[in-house]
Amino acid sequence: MHGAARTSPNALSTRKFPWPALQAFAAHRSDVLAVVKIDIDAAPAIAARVGVRSVPTLVLYQGGKPVAVCTCMLSEQQLGAFLDQHLPNRPRIELDS
Repeated sequence: MHGAARTSPNALSTRKFPWPALQAFAAHRSDVLAVVKIDIDAAPAIAARVGVRSVPTLVLYQGGKPVAVCTCMLSEQQLGAFLDQHLPNRPRIELDS
């Protein structure tokens, strides 16, 4: 499964997405999760193809197809729960805040 987070530098200046947490989860679950961060201002065709309508947007892919989408701000705890819901079962690490 791959996660693709769609971002815009302008939008992220006022919103704080927990990138360190996402990267830590990806490192812990590297067997099933890879993270790709895409600047939608620099790559609008990708944003249009995926249907991004707001920033941030987190899309989980499996087999090249989107299987889950989150279009809201998430805390580290909410991000972990979202990933746990869609990744194969395996105990999640707790990140230090």
